[in-house]
Amino acid sequence: VEWRRELASQMALDQTAREFQATKDAMVLLRSTGAMYLGNNPPTIPAFIGGCINPVILGAVPDLEKPGGLVTGVTYYLSHHDVIKAFKAILPGLESILLIYQIDHPGGAIDRVGVKSACDEFEIEYHEEGCRTHARRQDIIRRRAGTVSAILLINNSVVADFPVEAVAAAGDTPLLGYTREIVEGGALAALAADDTKLGRFLGMSVIDVMVNGALTDTMRVRTDAHPILHINMDTAVRLGVQVPQAVLKTAQIVHGPEPETEP
Repeated sequence: VEWRRELASQMALDQTAREFQATKDAMVLLRSTGAMYLGNNPPTIPAFIGGCINPVILGAVPDLEKPGGLVTGVTYYLSHHDVIKAFKAILPGLESILLIYQIDHPGGAIDRVGVKSACDEFEIEYHEEGCRTHARRQDIIRRRAGTVSAILLINNSVVADFPVEAVAAAGDTPLLGYTREIVEGGALAALAADDTKLGRFLGMSVIDVMVNGALTDTMRVRTDAHPILHINMDTAVRLGVQVPQAVLKTAQIVHGPEPETEP
């Protein structure tokens, strides 16, 4: 096993993928950029994807159930309908959402279309703004806080990292997201695939193909059929959000760090 991480550029990704295809029996390419690369550069050896949004839209596979080629793996993709439905259950009075996305990130285009469609379905007013830096994200949050019912941060580093700063900028406007980490940082809620579960699924797929002789073209790309709804109860209390008991029964409750006490 050879592991390379945090490749600096698309050129480095291309060089690594070509090298692996010449020297390895299989390879794993993580993140949406990796899945998109495989869509544009069909591999010559079994290739596994993970940590990516919908690989069908990224072009890596034609169908999640029947990939039909040398690419399979896992995706953290969740139905946007289910995501917005979960947030609507927490915030029954949800009338408008601002989606903040990272410009030029492949996941941004997918979430913009999917979230807007789900908002239309639930009759929620949809707004969006893009950014390329954390500073720009903070400017957007400060400027739009109080103008919408909630702000949704999609799952990529420029938008989702440093959640404590985002929560401070949002004030009394609820922040929503796709990872437990953002809820631990003070966001109200997130619906998230279980990364540990997906990692196990990915390992099983590699074993099935490389050890047991399964064919990638018939091995479905696995998803988390039972994502976790994370709710920060400290934030809910601060914002005066009364989370329905039916939601609390199925959610994973997160609390903020314990306050420091004097020695």
